[in-house]
Amino acid sequence: MTAYSGFAKIYDAYMQAEDYDRWLMGIQALIKEYGVPTKHVLELACGSGAMSVLLAKQGYDVIGLDISEEMLMVAKDKALEERVRIGFFQQDMVNYELNNTFDTVLCICDGMNYVLEEEDLESVFERVHHSLTDKGLFIFDISTYYKLKYILGESTIAESREDSAFIWENFYDEDESILSFELTVFTEENGVYRRSDEVHEQRAYKIADIKRLSEDYFEWMTVVTDTFDVIDVKNYDEETMTNERVFFVLKKK
Repeated sequence: MTAYSGFAKIYDAYMQAEDYDRWLMGIQALIKEYGVPTKHVLELACGSGAMSVLLAKQGYDVIGLDISEEMLMVAKDKALEERVRIGFFQQDMVNYELNNTFDTVLCICDGMNYVLEEEDLESVFERVHHSLTDKGLFIFDISTYYKLKYILGESTIAESREDSAFIWENFYDEDESILSFELTVFTEENGVYRRSDEVHEQRAYKIADIKRLSEDYFEWMTVVTDTFDVIDVKNYDEETMTNERVFFVLKKK
């Protein structure tokens, strides 16, 4: 199965450890510090819509894109439940097309890691540049090289709950800088557990890779940890620093 098919049904239940409210506060602070006044926001790889809904509840006009139809179904239900209006569209962020322009574009929770080829990542930067208003911001995160290689690489993670369970097996390819993980999901339906299997792949990008691929389109504002502490990029050693997630703030040239 394609990524985020069977897993879409239980994604939110197993992502409760991610502090979206704290991320929202940090992103709003970054927009205030570096960006133009923001009303219109595009979220790439919006997944189940957790951040899109939080943004909409803050008064932003939000559009969310994702490649997974199943995740977008969850996102639409969530927006309906929270009584917010969000336009959700199924598109690949590598080659998305929208007529709208946005003050800020976001991509959080590993969306950029799922872009496996450098030329495709540069295509994302080009399209975001086209989508932004003058001096608009692109704020995104990556799971770091350290996390994909040393924390997840060659590990197996399993978790069981009352109505679902998953087994997550990871394999890191040093030559390709690709983490592959095989995900087996069990969900309960009317007393019967149904199994689905899907394969995910993420690219371990280094900070220097991001700068090289984005520099034709964006000015470098800052790089911060997931607690929004500024990183000294010049003295950052990808092999030894233990940050598992970093956020980038880029401004349209």
